[in-house]
Amino acid sequence: MVRLIWIMLLLAGGTPVCFGQLTAHRVQLGQKVPDYVVSNILNNGVPNVGNVNLNNDQLLILDFWDTACAACIKAMPKMEALQNQFAGSVRVLAVTHESRSKIEKFWKANSFLSKIRIPTVVEDSVLSRLFPYVARPHLVWIRNGIFVAQTNGDYATGEYIEEVLRGGRLDWAMKNEIPDFDYSQPLVFARTHAGDTPDFKEYDVLLGHQSGVRGHLGIYRDTVSGTIRGVVLNMPIAHVYFQLLRKSMGWDAFSSLKRPATFITPNQLMDCDDIPYHHLFYDRQVDRNKPEWDRDNEISFETMFVDSGQTDSAVYRRMLSELDRRLGFGIRFERKRIKCLVLRDYADGGYGGTQFDMCGVGDTAAFSGPITNLIYELNQCRLVPPVFNESDRLSGQSNVELVLAPDSDIASINRQLERYKVQFVLAEREVDMMVVVKPTS
Repeated sequence: MVRLIWIMLLLAGGTPVCFGQLTAHRVQLGQKVPDYVVSNILNNGVPNVGNVNLNNDQLLILDFWDTACAACIKAMPKMEALQNQFAGSVRVLAVTHESRSKIEKFWKANSFLSKIRIPTVVEDSVLSRLFPYVARPHLVWIRNGIFVAQTNGDYATGEYIEEVLRGGRLDWAMKNEIPDFDYSQPLVFARTHAGDTPDFKEYDVLLGHQSGVRGHLGIYRDTVSGTIRGVVLNMPIAHVYFQLLRKSMGWDAFSSLKRPATFITPNQLMDCDDIPYHHLFYDRQVDRNKPEWDRDNEISFETMFVDSGQTDSAVYRRMLSELDRRLGFGIRFERKRIKCLVLRDYADGGYGGTQFDMCGVGDTAAFSGPITNLIYELNQCRLVPPVFNESDRLSGQSNVELVLAPDSDIASINRQLERYKVQFVLAEREVDMMVVVKPTS
């Protein structure tokens, strides 16, 4: 069990917002929302929308989006389905700062949105200041006039809506963002009893998830104090080690590794009996949403020491060593000969389906895109071995079309790939896997 020191970063109150005769501050969670009527609404085929008062007796979900947010657009059918499922109890209102004319044109032309019936606020300059955000998707939940939650899209499910409708305290990983967080400043400010900064130049500290701060890893050199500070903020343990290993070994050595993808994927981390996999890497097959997993499992780490002219690579190696010591284990690349899933060409009549179960892929959906994207999706499944493309017929950008279902396996995918004269087969390959190790003394 990893023992973490937790530090809370609190976001202060907001800037006053003025509209009409009403002046209000940024609304804080748990506060009553202002009695404000939203009127500039594009109904998108929804009858009798009219104006919407933030302060009403329904559950109102504000879904902030714009035409550049692909994830927001992809989620629109789900939001429409939830609105229909909870008709009379829940109202979904999309919100964008973009112009009415732009949204009207975009909505009609976009094949994904043209049949969606969700009203959207256009040319917004008020709601985004009452409920400010940095990243989208961004959902604001208002129940009986009280601002009860702000989340990303993971919470947009019937189960979570029912929880809000029942009332009571929500133990959710609320979306909290600090837009101007200064990564160059230490996470820990140690003080003497007199309030002065003590004269020390070395320390390290392991922390938990820091609310409101985006993931970050870097080095900061202070020429005044003559120190170096290595910092990690809000990253899964496996991701931390991956980045530290990559940066410490240099590009030439890293690029020579035999790996199925440029970045880390769930199937590159080998299971360890002593350390539960789910503490190291988020697995989308677990029964928890990602914000809650991040809150409970991401780490932050800071080390400071004297700058004696070390190279960046040497600093990253020291960060690896200190993190090993704090955690009581480490992660390293080790070359293993293992069974992999390999995409190969085959001659006419040479097809033979490989039987291999894979993890679920979510809702049944049509896949259309480059073969590299399909291989990327397969490599996101922890239960699938590393996937490589050794086909000459389907190069990286060659497009394929098939249907992926929650119960898909490799044999079913192979049947759909017959027309491209390629197939996935199980074959042994040497792969540089990420392996949990005990640090040497």
